[in-house]
Amino acid sequence: MFNNAGHKVKTYAKVVSILMMILFVFAGLVLMFSGQGTGVAIGGIFYIAIGCLVAWLSGLVLFAMGQACESAQACEAKLQELTKKLQELENK
Repeated sequence: MFNNAGHKVKTYAKVVSILMMILFVFAGLVLMFSGQGTGVAIGGIFYIAIGCLVAWLSGLVLFAMGQACESAQACEAKLQELTKKLQELENK
């Protein structure tokens, strides 16, 4: 469950941002075609644009967290490898 958390966070970021974009587009289209006037239709366009931007930015932040987690795991693995080699050299 907690193994390879960085990859899971990156996948979650992609899925959530895509779902958010789909929902914002759907809600914006509902506003645009609700028949309540030009102002609401223009509001729907802005809702789509701003909503997709927010979805993309939130996905970008989550993806960066996953990338940082993966990088930290790789650094930890390298440090453990170097520590093991140093201990072998000390024992000789």
